[in-house]
Amino acid sequence: MSNTLIWAGSASMLVCVLVALYTMMGLLSDIQKLQSDFDDEMFEFRAITKDTWQRMHGSPGEPGPDAGYCPCPGRSYKA
Repeated sequence: MSNTLIWAGSASMLVCVLVALYTMMGLLSDIQKLQSDFDDEMFEFRAITKDTWQRMHGSPGEPGPDAGYCPCPGRSYKA
């Protein structure tokens, strides 16, 4: 009887381990899919923010003819 009990316990533990491994593989697959989706969305987000930033500040280019001009009023320094 104890031999049968050992075999039954071993078989049930084997089933538990196999179920745990199957569950872990499913979780890993879900995590990898989530990470891939996140990376894709971050790529799109970076493209949008880069475009927005360039539209806000203008793209770099040659300075215009009034690049050295400052419309500031003259200052007088008193000693």
